[in-house]
Amino acid sequence: FARDHLGIKPLYYFYYEEKFIFSSEIKSILEHDVVREIDPKALSSYFHLLYPLAPQTIFKNIFKLPPAHYLIYKNKKINIERYWKPGFSKKIYNKKEIKKKLKSLTENAVKKQMISDRPLGVFLSGGVDSTLIASLAKKYSNEKLKTFSVGFDVKDEGSKFNFDFEMARRVSKDLDTDHHELMISAKDVLGVLEKVAWHMDEPMSNHTQPVTYLLAEFAKKEVDVVLGGDGGDEIFAGYPRYKFNLFLDWYQKMPKQIRKVFLDKIIAKIKKGKNTSEKLNTPKGIDRYMLFMSQKDNLLQRVIKPEFFGSKWYIDKLKQSYPEASSQNSNELMMIMDLENWLAEESLMRSDKTTMAWGLEERVPLLDKDLVEFALKIPSRYKMSFFDSKKVFKETMKDYLPDYVAKAPKRGWFSPMAKWLRTDLKDFSYEVLSKNYCPETEEFFDFKELEKVLTNHIFKKEYNLTLIWSIMSFQMWYKSYMC
Repeated sequence: FARDHLGIKPLYYFYYEEKFIFSSEIKSILEHDVVREIDPKALSSYFHLLYPLAPQTIFKNIFKLPPAHYLIYKNKKINIERYWKPGFSKKIYNKKEIKKKLKSLTENAVKKQMISDRPLGVFLSGGVDSTLIASLAKKYSNEKLKTFSVGFDVKDEGSKFNFDFEMARRVSKDLDTDHHELMISAKDVLGVLEKVAWHMDEPMSNHTQPVTYLLAEFAKKEVDVVLGGDGGDEIFAGYPRYKFNLFLDWYQKMPKQIRKVFLDKIIAKIKKGKNTSEKLNTPKGIDRYMLFMSQKDNLLQRVIKPEFFGSKWYIDKLKQSYPEASSQNSNELMMIMDLENWLAEESLMRSDKTTMAWGLEERVPLLDKDLVEFALKIPSRYKMSFFDSKKVFKETMKDYLPDYVAKAPKRGWFSPMAKWLRTDLKDFSYEVLSKNYCPETEEFFDFKELEKVLTNHIFKKEYNLTLIWSIMSFQMWYKSYMC
């Protein structure tokens, strides 16, 4: 069997003592008298990366087949091979040629993904990718297109958290879609948190999970298939971290004396953070990638007991997987690493599990194999600069993108979870982060220190959302599967 090129769908297998089981969900493997034991390597990568890095899962002897790999089981032995790799392709520099091909591939990708004998709609966030997909879907639809977006019932700061919601409303009006809006509250989220942890199969920490889960339930009432914009940021350089990485490349090329006398002092004042010099001088490659993607040791060590803090085996694995890292264009490296790791094992996993929980199929046209292969041939300088992202993509598809979408700053999709932890979810948070919630996890955590971390967040002494949510996600998962 094989997993698709980009890891859009998950595939797991158990192999131990000549016993072989495979499934698209871990929970079904566990029905076959499989010993439930934590894999310390997966635990370490979860705490640091917020998801277990493939091929490990949180369970010993249960593995994820990585994207673009196939497995043959024969004579009680397994053999795993890679059949495709999104590598560092030979570049195309003719911009006219790039735009012509890119437009054709993008249009065809959406057109193909719209083939369905069941009702189809679009998850519309109001960003570049979902707006583009909605515009193209409308073009190729024989009936009025259904779109779906989610907003947050927040008494104050509503505009801050509902910027995307308002953008989606404006886009839907301009496109004249059959638009459906879901407004969710902290109470709605609280009611599904433990259900979502069960559906995820293993701990993955992203506070948008319950939001997507509720949106999927809402959309399923109208459609059976939705198109989403996943993958656009990874292949067209949409994340702000790519800009910062570009700055680091530029900064490190400056003569050391200039850096020492002028830039270091100026930047230190701007950043106002600890270890500024270390961050600015991190060489490109895997260590630079970890600078953006890994949680900070000083925070983790406060709450995780030393024996479970774990080795950073995943760094060695990444270095083995990308031996050419230090010699490649650092932003192209980051995009490929995001594509093969974070996107496949966190973002797409999250999308698939929260939608399929309701029997809703999410399709991701921007991860069409031909489109991805071509996107990797576009030089990174055509994709981004210090001041803009997705440049050539937005230029190429401008006929489908309103100016107010194309020119809007990249915000990312987030929820008011940090705020809710201080208010409506406060009591539940204290409950989940106590040793009474699931006594067996006391071996992993210092619950007294965890209580301090949560209290400091609630009273705004520290901003600890990522750490708090990662431990809460683990606790809820552990209670579902191990207690």
